[in-house]
Amino acid sequence: MGDKHDSESLRLMLGILVPIAAQVTSAQALQKPQPGPEHQRLEFFVGRWQVEAEDESGVKVKALNTCEWFEGRFQVICRSDVTSPDGNSEELEVLAYDADSAAYTSYNIGSFGQSAFATGKLEGKTWQWRGEPPTKAVFTDLTSRGQKRLPIPTPSKSR
Repeated sequence: MGDKHDSESLRLMLGILVPIAAQVTSAQALQKPQPGPEHQRLEFFVGRWQVEAEDESGVKVKALNTCEWFEGRFQVICRSDVTSPDGNSEELEVLAYDADSAAYTSYNIGSFGQSAFATGKLEGKTWQWRGEPPTKAVFTDLTSRGQKRLPIPTPSKSR
């Protein structure tokens, strides 16, 4: 009779210990992901920027952007106060790196209801962005006293 009781106790302990051991092993395997060098390049955008932009129809816009790392340092979040002929507005932008397409992405929303998406790449020391609508812009870094300027070329349209 002692063998039957010992066998039941062993099954009960295994029924408790095996799931716990599986959870511990699973938790050890799930380590927090770390940003790679592509993500670290987004550091360029962290800071305060004065932006002067012009769209393809000649409408000029000015903005003050404040950009900071999002938790985890995989994305940069930018908040903008924008002045345009349509009035003052606010915008929010998320800059990220998409490993699947090997490209940087920018998603922008504004308090006038607009949204925009662009893809970008870093070639040497030049950031190139393509999106709609095409826009020319110069970003002046206010964090380091205007030493960084970021011209955004207008992409040519193919016909």
